Amino acid sequence: MGSRAVVAVCRDADAGRKRFGIMEGEAGVCYTRTGRRFFNDAPLELEFLEKVRKAVEVAGIWEELKTDWICLDCELIPWSAKAQELLRQQYAPTGARSKGHCAFCQK
Repeated sequence: MGSRAVVAVCRDADAGRKRFGIMEGEAGVCYTRTGRRFFNDAPLELEFLEKVRKAVEVAGIWEELKTDWICLDCELIPWSAKAQELLRQQYAPTGARSKGHCAFCQK
């Protein structure tokens, strides 16, 4: 089970500037399916995008498609990598509360 993501990656910052008008030197972005940034951690997003860019390069996709950018609709796994905050805020309190307390035997 994974988390849906839309990943747009440019071959380099120059391609991002020409194609999308990005002036900050970024060459990609990863969004959730609802349009929010997938990663809250900018260095982690940058590392992820660099790995995607490298994989596209090694696979020869830039040349095969004759493009300097690509958009991927994907599923990133494991879903828990994205859901760490959800797990901490929503599920951890329930798990912590249940330790030592049995609803059936009132312990």
